[in-house]
Amino acid sequence: MGTIRVYILARDLGVTSSDIIKKCHVEGKKLLAVKNHMSPLSAHVADTIRAWFEKIPNDVDDYICTIKFPFQVNTSFLKYSHSITIPTKYNSTLKKHVSSGHHEITPLISKCIAISGYVYHYDSRYRPYYQIKIPQKEYRAISKLYHLGQSIDVVLKIYKSSIKVYLKETKE
Repeated sequence: MGTIRVYILARDLGVTSSDIIKKCHVEGKKLLAVKNHMSPLSAHVADTIRAWFEKIPNDVDDYICTIKFPFQVNTSFLKYSHSITIPTKYNSTLKKHVSSGHHEITPLISKCIAISGYVYHYDSRYRPYYQIKIPQKEYRAISKLYHLGQSIDVVLKIYKSSIKVYLKETKE
């Protein structure tokens, strides 16, 4: 539970598996168990590796804003892989900083499973809207973490060159 393979983490971070393996061997004894691209990584080790390789903006000016909103996990999200619609009150902010169409994102779930996806903009007949679309194949990981009716917080951190999305359990 909560493990990820080296090659999957490497793909998500945009580095090679050998880069991760070399860094693990340099860093210490606990990480010597990482021998090849198929080695499983615990959630704690994956977090450590993400911290090493995650691309951090070069300067503070790269950061634009943060959007946070609650989301109730529902049947259409879990079973039919429907998108998370971003509330319309954030449309003006997104319109300023996000281009039309698909905008690749780096979603990170608080329980350390990296997934892929994009922010999608669409002008419907009634009103424009933005959605966070996660591909069908990624929902297996999400459905193991969240259950029907659970409240989660969706946090979008917008940078000039990217968007990061965090799905976090609501603390009550």
